[in-house]
Amino acid sequence: LASSVMVSEMVDNGLLVAYRPEVRVPGAAYSVLCAPGRERHPPVRAFLAWLQRELPQGNGTK
Repeated sequence: LASSVMVSEMVDNGLLVAYRPEVRVPGAAYSVLCAPGRERHPPVRAFLAWLQRELPQGNGTK
């Protein structure tokens, strides 16, 4: 989970990739990023599943 300002150079250089680039949240200040290929590793998948459960759904509240 990272601010795009802090990781834009790493994304540009291919050191990090967006987990689900097709998922965009208007006005979001953070993106989920990981090293290329790591998104398939169980600990990363578990974290991302947890994060999706915890994120507000639609109206900004949980």
